[in-house]
Amino acid sequence: ATTTITYTNAAAACMAMLALLVLGRLVSRSGAVERAMAVVLLVGVAATLSRAGIVGVASGFLAMCFLLGPRRLVGAAWRPITGAMVATASLVPSLSAHSAPRVGLAVVGLVAGLVVGAAPVRSRPVRDLTLGRHGRVALAAVGASLGAGVIVVAAVWGLTASSAWHQRITLSSPSRSAERRAALTLIDHHLVTGIGPGQATFLWETPDHHLRTDRYAHDEYLQLAAEEGLVGLFLLGVVAAAVVTTARAGRPRRLTDPADYAEWVGAAVGLGYFGVHSGLDFLWHVPAVPLVAALLVGLAAPRVCSRTSNSTPKDRRQT
Repeated sequence: ATTTITYTNAAAACMAMLALLVLGRLVSRSGAVERAMAVVLLVGVAATLSRAGIVGVASGFLAMCFLLGPRRLVGAAWRPITGAMVATASLVPSLSAHSAPRVGLAVVGLVAGLVVGAAPVRSRPVRDLTLGRHGRVALAAVGASLGAGVIVVAAVWGLTASSAWHQRITLSSPSRSAERRAALTLIDHHLVTGIGPGQATFLWETPDHHLRTDRYAHDEYLQLAAEEGLVGLFLLGVVAAAVVTTARAGRPRRLTDPADYAEWVGAAVGLGYFGVHSGLDFLWHVPAVPLVAALLVGLAAPRVCSRTSNSTPKDRRQT
């Protein structure tokens, strides 16, 4: 709701993390509400046109296929994904800044997508269908083929689409590359302690000899290094190590706790996505984004059991 007054790519990061979590939960909790949530979150990520958000969700889904098994995950998620595709297709005519919004078509498409995604399904027992070596190779080949297909389609589309579309479907970003070079220059001059929190201003010259400035490097790691130097990066490394240790300690057993394991996979993959996307946009400056990441840390952490003397180990696990 606040993307137009904050930062659209930050909204994509929030929705992408939650989408990966919900997709993981669908393996064991495939109710109509969960599937509707997945549809809305996936459509939201697509509507932002955030390249990192869209590619991150696709890459995270492939990673979850490795961890949960493709048949298991695809079997639970194909309806919400199909519904999201239907709803997103209805948004395409309204996405360009040069065309008038078609609100009626978008609403009809969203309703149709929710109907497709949340349609009743016959429940099946959860089985462990993780991949063997040959299955992993096959999945990697399929993922590489899909990636190559997306690149080819994007290239063809970029040659024929308007300039507004071309800016979003290309992987190049000259302004961000210039911002990163300016950040590296600033880091070189203030390596140990940085220039100070909130004090960084990045300057660079464009090819047509105009001077540009920006307060954000579109890379939180470079931003932190520029403002707080090696000291800040060291402290960030401590936090990252603590998060990884906590998530590893909270990993449930795949065979004995399949529902908890599926949720843990969604949370862990969402955290991995957050770590990668943080190097592509200024996400930590929008408080909602790290708060969602903190939620995923809590879901990936070990379960806390009540330590009452009259409860059995089984009761404590349920608590």
